[in-house]
Amino acid sequence: MAAYWDFRKILDVDPDGDRTCVGIAKTYGRRCKNPISVPDRNTASRLLSQMDRSKSYTRAEEDIQKLAALMLCKGVHNCQSRPHLSQVNEVYRDWLSLAEEEYVHVQKQRDRAARLRTQRELAQLRDSARDEVERNAEERVYIS
Repeated sequence: MAAYWDFRKILDVDPDGDRTCVGIAKTYGRRCKNPISVPDRNTASRLLSQMDRSKSYTRAEEDIQKLAALMLCKGVHNCQSRPHLSQVNEVYRDWLSLAEEEYVHVQKQRDRAARLRTQRELAQLRDSARDEVERNAEERVYIS
């Protein structure tokens, strides 16, 4: 099945190429440099591929939260023993917002394409009807 989305691009995340946490080290005012484990990156990559193939936006919303948890370091930004430092919900909300923007954009494109198809079909029907009227008029003239 062909890819329907490109969540790596939409969310600006690539677990195959980026090996560090997507969280923000707020004390330093920059992105966290803690590594993400290979198993978590592999799982995130598979999840992204699965998300890209799915047409279900609702399913993508669910998977974005899983993805956020996978792409945050377990030592700080997704640490069970220090939940006050967790950024899972924050990253999830940010990514969900990006996904919603893309979804709305895609829907608008589809709606526009559907309107254009309808306009073309109506124009073809109008042209066919006009041709039929002209043929009928010619037949009446010929018969008279």
